[in-house]
Amino acid sequence: MPYPVGFSRLIAHGREHYELFRMTKEQRAYAVEQYFVQFVSRRGISRREYLYALSYFVFAETCEWVFVGNKYGREDRPYFSRYFRAAMKMARTLERGELLF
Repeated sequence: MPYPVGFSRLIAHGREHYELFRMTKEQRAYAVEQYFVQFVSRRGISRREYLYALSYFVFAETCEWVFVGNKYGREDRPYFSRYFRAAMKMARTLERGELLF
């Protein structure tokens, strides 16, 4: 799999409260930077390429949970509305040509 897949899952699902894995905004920013420094940059990938790929992989991971909510019924999926709102916000950001990180 492409390098950002597993890491983007952690970033997409880590939240400050009531989640499977807890991650503050500061911790997320630190993790994004350290992943670049310790892994990605050593493979000749630029920061811009990394942040571009990570932005779209996090968006895709978020959209996957929206898909699951639509497929199996929104009322049965307690996180659907949060992921839907997040996906819409990410889509608007990406449409403006901005990155998520």
